[in-house]
Amino acid sequence: MRRGYTIWLALEGYMRRRLLDADYKEVKTPQLMDSRFWEASGHWGKYRENMFVVPDVVPNTEEGGKVFKEEPKSFLALKPMNCPAHADFSSRGSSRTATCRCASRNSDAATGTSRTVRCMV
Repeated sequence: MRRGYTIWLALEGYMRRRLLDADYKEVKTPQLMDSRFWEASGHWGKYRENMFVVPDVVPNTEEGGKVFKEEPKSFLALKPMNCPAHADFSSRGSSRTATCRCASRNSDAATGTSRTVRCMV
């Protein structure tokens, strides 16, 4: 096992113990989320330029054709932060939730440990 992953696992284990001791419930949210979540939370307008976005259409498999047969009408984005997914849990009455997942950002604008393309959140 690589040292970086060993450190990752140790940090993740430490975070889980602390969160469980504080009575948080661990949840898993999707890494790829519909843009409607980001729009509803206000993150789409503010952070869109630093998000990895993909169209929600099946790519064209014909040789030499356009990448997409149809113009994308909706988009998905890799999760740069947990806010919208956790806000959904909070709206259902579960306010003490936590996750040990990655976030992906397409920017040098992030600070601290988030400066990498992927970070643990």
